[in-house]
Amino acid sequence: MTAISRFIEGGPVVLLAYVSITKNTREAIVFEVLEVNAPSLHLFIGVKQFLTCDGDEPFWGELVELTPCTPTANGLRLLADRAALRGAIKIYPGKSSTLQ
Repeated sequence: MTAISRFIEGGPVVLLAYVSITKNTREAIVFEVLEVNAPSLHLFIGVKQFLTCDGDEPFWGELVELTPCTPTANGLRLLADRAALRGAIKIYPGKSSTLQ
């Protein structure tokens, strides 16, 4: 599981959800998550924000998709009887170490 968190200007890093990443490229991160574990993700669809995965180097990203799915990720396949979501985060190119 990977923790996806967002930075808040002048505040702490806030956890959005623990997800299972199914694809990770320089352009996008695709993940699956149990719906019960992701109530706040719906609030951030279409919002460009400063994110981090497991506290690694921050990046600018935008949650562009969040749709119901049948889980395929290793840890979630065993929970196929529960509602799951597939999400995609678009990664914006370039490095930035500060909020703008």
